[in-house]
Amino acid sequence: MRSTLVALALSVCASAPLTAQWTVTTQIGVHADRLRPPQRILTEDGSSTVMFSAPGEAPVIGIRVARSIRPQFSIDVGVAVSQNQSWSGGGAVPLPDFVKRTAFSSATLLFRPLDPESSLQVHLSVGPAAIFHGGSGESVLTREIDVGFAGAAGASFAIGDRMTLGLDVQNYVFASEFGEVDFAGAGFPADYQPGTRWRSEWLVLPSLRIRF
Repeated sequence: MRSTLVALALSVCASAPLTAQWTVTTQIGVHADRLRPPQRILTEDGSSTVMFSAPGEAPVIGIRVARSIRPQFSIDVGVAVSQNQSWSGGGAVPLPDFVKRTAFSSATLLFRPLDPESSLQVHLSVGPAAIFHGGSGESVLTREIDVGFAGAAGASFAIGDRMTLGLDVQNYVFASEFGEVDFAGAGFPADYQPGTRWRSEWLVLPSLRIRF
């Protein structure tokens, strides 16, 4: 009886990677934030401080959870949060902290074309996305949440039965509505124009995946 139980336990452990249904992915990388029109403005009453968001690469962290529905297909949901501290302007010292915060969330259908048992994997995914805007000061945007689409491509390599290291490249396409701004000077772009702008935001994310 004991030998039968041991054999059964070993069989379950040996087959665990083959029957894994859930994958949790942690990501740390960079957001290529090249948006030129300012999205946020920070001013202080009684001082000359004027700061507004500017282009600049930003650190980003993310987490995703995937559920297998077929050997080569999964439903994948997650969020990545970017913290861009790039700004222009100036004012009295010490200057306040400034950040433009963007949370990229999406639910995608993920496709892996290679053999599920291969150590090397590549994937493609696409699906709807919601983008949440926040940070210092006042927003120039007329809404704090935009909707659009997300696409991603990536590759990973197994480093054990349940863990893989990979690299994901995500692209979020959406439209933001920029409002009227009653402000000029201190380096604020003179050619700023209100209205709708389509945006394409890129995230490059090294990743660690754990299968359950």
